[in-house]
Amino acid sequence: VEAMERLQGALDLHERAGPLWTEMAATKDVQIRADAAQSLVNMALVLQAVGRVPDAKAALEKGIEKLGALVDDFPAARRRRSELASARNNLSGLCGALDDFDGALAAAAAAEPVWVGLTKDDPKNDEYAVGFAHALQSRAVCLFYGGKPQEGLAPLLAAAESTERALTVRPDNPTYRVMRMKIAETEATLHIELKAAEPAVVAIEQMLDPRLAPSQTVLVADRKST
Repeated sequence: VEAMERLQGALDLHERAGPLWTEMAATKDVQIRADAAQSLVNMALVLQAVGRVPDAKAALEKGIEKLGALVDDFPAARRRRSELASARNNLSGLCGALDDFDGALAAAAAAEPVWVGLTKDDPKNDEYAVGFAHALQSRAVCLFYGGKPQEGLAPLLAAAESTERALTVRPDNPTYRVMRMKIAETEATLHIELKAAEPAVVAIEQMLDPRLAPSQTVLVADRKST
């Protein structure tokens, strides 16, 4: 109850700030335009958390439109591009929550080339690598729920590779570890759906890798002894 009250308070602040952002963004100041767009993206997260998913989608789409305009105006600005790609990742997840898998797939597909460009500009940037992995994983999940598990394997393996690149930069990052485990879990699910037992076992063992889940070392040892 307390958490929902805080979320509602945050939502009230976002709604009160909306007209102010619109007014300030009219000045054409680049940072204000970016902050106004990002406020819509953040508001969408709160709307989703309080259960207003269709409203969240509408706010997110407005934010993406504004971020896209900034990228059009400043195509070389990496920050603007990463904000746009992240928002599209969010939209993909939001569409998935609405069982709109075509919309989720389209949003992920729109995010992927932006992430590709960013990782080419800065190959060692772990945040770009993880953002790219999110988009790839989302595409794989959409293909799975769309009845195409075989087609989902290639983007999922690419997502695993991209997450591994991020882990080489920040091996102790718990978010990256959890993401890598989730990718392995999805991979196992796809292999089970395809009745491929051996690859499924490999993926399941990856989920129990002590590097990713230090607290599960005992489970790994038990698995190897049986």
